[in-house]
Amino acid sequence: MTTKLSIVDVGRALRKETETANTSHDAWRWKNVKKKTDKEDALKLAKLSAMNQIPTVHMLPKKVREKRSLIKYRQRLVKNKTSIQNSIRAIFSGQGI
Repeated sequence: MTTKLSIVDVGRALRKETETANTSHDAWRWKNVKKKTDKEDALKLAKLSAMNQIPTVHMLPKKVREKRSLIKYRQRLVKNKTSIQNSIRAIFSGQGI
């Protein structure tokens, strides 16, 4: 299992201020945009950020995100184990064992 490298982590390691945009907010949506390029997107995001029009979300510290990732991975393993056990029980039951 690998941990994703986050640009926020890189910024924090360099002691730079970072913002993480809430991409589900209306300010993030690109309405009536005919020509969309990375350069124009970056410029629009910079302008919105300068005007404080992009709502941000809190990014948890890397250690907390890693711990949550491990918990989710363990839950997935437990679910798979239970599924396999139930399949084996069903096979045995079908064979009258």
